[in-house]
Amino acid sequence: MMNMMTGAVAINGGVGVMEIRQPKMAEVVEQVSTVAADITQNAHITLHELKEKIDAVVEQKLPTFKTLMEQKPVAVAQTTVNDASLTVYENGYAVYGNIPDVLSQLIRTMLIPKDGCEFIVADFSAIEARVLAWEAGEQWVLDAFQNGEDLYCATASQMFHVPVVKHGVNGELRQKGKIATLACGYGGSSGALISMGALQMGLKEDELPEIIDSWREANPQIVQYWWDTEKAAMTAFKTGERQEIGKIAFEFYSGTLWMVLPSGRRLAYLKPRQQPNRFGRMSLTYEGVGTNHKWSRQETYSGRLVENATQAIARDILAEAMDRISAHGLNIVAHVHDEVIIEAPKDQYTVEEICKLMSENPAWCKGLPLAAAGYKGNYYFKD
Repeated sequence: MMNMMTGAVAINGGVGVMEIRQPKMAEVVEQVSTVAADITQNAHITLHELKEKIDAVVEQKLPTFKTLMEQKPVAVAQTTVNDASLTVYENGYAVYGNIPDVLSQLIRTMLIPKDGCEFIVADFSAIEARVLAWEAGEQWVLDAFQNGEDLYCATASQMFHVPVVKHGVNGELRQKGKIATLACGYGGSSGALISMGALQMGLKEDELPEIIDSWREANPQIVQYWWDTEKAAMTAFKTGERQEIGKIAFEFYSGTLWMVLPSGRRLAYLKPRQQPNRFGRMSLTYEGVGTNHKWSRQETYSGRLVENATQAIARDILAEAMDRISAHGLNIVAHVHDEVIIEAPKDQYTVEEICKLMSENPAWCKGLPLAAAGYKGNYYFKD
């Protein structure tokens, strides 16, 4: 929970207004990130307790965001905390723009282990980037992971052909390497970069095409894999013959296009068709559940097929890791994306032991450098 001598937060219409009470604005600027991080990371209290604490220190009702903006305050500092913007004004208030995220993190802390136990939480490190590079044969990415390098620095270095060190030489380029890695792996363009927060990171919109081009030039095997995957799917559909590409294959029979994963599991694309898309290019469509949660015809393409394969392979790796952990007598009470939550007797297992179990390669994915990280504690929170 935030230090209540430092400030208070009021939630108004989805925007948090924070009152900062330090006398020196320089200190406010330095401490504001820590204050907001404390709210989201150390808040093991109920929402009712949070309200009571805020009520106890707020001597007067904090202004709504609208009222505050009507005063036309002068911003003196801006930062980002947990991907949410935080703006400090000279009148002693700060606006924290992602209250739903704060509340979701508070709710996580309601999950606690039973008496005598603790949570051990572990998740794969950059699992999609690892799997994608392994599928496509992008060797420099695999080498970076194998050598324990910072992926975002390695990516920026590959993109801009200069050494990049976090908090060191050319360190400012790491941010571009990070956003490109997160947004471009499945064929994303400027829209994907923006949705990933590129503009909030301080990048300008006219910089984005160059970032996309640089990432694609640095990852030629992945780019080629997009097109080869789409071609293999189309050919299997048209000819009925099995098509192998990288670590996956496509087969068409019984009115269904099947993506065969390296684990042996299959993804089904029901009632496929080949028809022009909105750009006039022939594309593959199939029947499935859309974003509106209704059954309808869905369009797929090179990057989306690769995304399907990558996430499905990551899922299979997690499933085998969970079997392995359970075989050691550990109780998995939940899993979230690529993360497992284990309820274990206190001080009986270490985080390192769990991460080692997760990082073992299944027999079908040799050569894929896996890694995991985690924490243990008396409640669940976003690490």
